[in-house]
Amino acid sequence: PVEEWSKDDKLIHEKELLGFYVTGHPLDKYRGVIDSDRYKRFALVEDLDTSNPRQRHAFAGMVRAITPRVTKTGKPFGILELEDFTGSHEIMLWGETFTPARDNGLLEPGKIIKLKCAVQVDERNGGRRLTGYEVGELKPRRAAKGKGPVELVLWTTKHSEFDMMDIQMILGKHPG
Repeated sequence: PVEEWSKDDKLIHEKELLGFYVTGHPLDKYRGVIDSDRYKRFALVEDLDTSNPRQRHAFAGMVRAITPRVTKTGKPFGILELEDFTGSHEIMLWGETFTPARDNGLLEPGKIIKLKCAVQVDERNGGRRLTGYEVGELKPRRAAKGKGPVELVLWTTKHSEFDMMDIQMILGKHPG
């Protein structure tokens, strides 16, 4: 007899083996917070307004990797790879942001964090370059028992119109 892997272990091995998650996502318990209007999505970074270089956009996600570096003058900085439900993006963390976040253990792979980013156009490739500030730990939202609407998430790759008809029939039998 072999002990079954925990959900987190399954997800780690799925990502390692397949390159994507199958049975869930490590951010699932944070979905209500990350999918709120409060945070921007990495898939939509190209659509963000870059006219004001001082504007900060809030992002949240899971630390995929951190690459520590040192400037020519010997000051530490890091390149963070952060992942949300829509994709991942590299974020530059200069010393004043990088050092406290690293020392507080927020930049470990698998940590769920929030931060604000300045978004600029990268002249080298025309994409978006993110610079991070105000790194903090993201807390999952506590669900209010019995309050609020029920939210169903269906994946077009896993569900068909027959699933929608079944759901409609069941909800029709049990209104309210």
